[in-house]
Amino acid sequence: MKRTIFVSLFILTIMFSSSRDLTARTDDSKSADELASESVAKKEVKRINRSKQSFRWGVSTNAVDYANLGTLNIEGSASVARHITINLSARYNPWTFHKGDPRSQMQNRHQTYAIGMRYWPWNVYSGFWFGGKFQYQEYNRGGIISRKGPYPRLTEEGDAFGLGIAAGYSLMIHSNINLDFGFGGWGGKKAYVNYACPHCGRIVESGSKWFFLPNELLVSVTFLF
Repeated sequence: MKRTIFVSLFILTIMFSSSRDLTARTDDSKSADELASESVAKKEVKRINRSKQSFRWGVSTNAVDYANLGTLNIEGSASVARHITINLSARYNPWTFHKGDPRSQMQNRHQTYAIGMRYWPWNVYSGFWFGGKFQYQEYNRGGIISRKGPYPRLTEEGDAFGLGIAAGYSLMIHSNINLDFGFGGWGGKKAYVNYACPHCGRIVESGSKWFFLPNELLVSVTFLF
């Protein structure tokens, strides 16, 4: 009888210990799941809170333009709705390289002004965006690429105006700073004069015509207010 009671107590003890271990493992698993859920929730709350800050203004500058023979550039934007910003931009390049050298002079001088709009599916200054703009440019470029034909250093000067389209993505790297990536093109009409070389005034062609060209490659830093 005593042996039977002892065996029964031993079995009950083992069952109770196993039950406690299983409960502890379940609690640990739930705690890990809860921690993961809380981490995701915190990130989402941070993103939502940022969108609720309602940034109204942005100022940006594009690193790729500086690599284009030192083109100075700035863009300002204003939020007019949750998904829409109005953008104004200016680019300016006054530089002539190797000036006076008939074999190596080159320039991409221009002044460019644009006004446009961006649509943000998530929220202004966050995530993907799509845009359009009206643009005017006065330019003088030549000597950068050697061409085939009788005028390998053909230089073009003129005025162009038209419409542009672009798309990109805005990545938050700080609560008030974004890193923007994008690309675009534009088309319109230009009045132009072609010269035989960058440093001479010999006209080889002039007129006006329609065009469509790549317009911008963006790797920009944007400051938000």
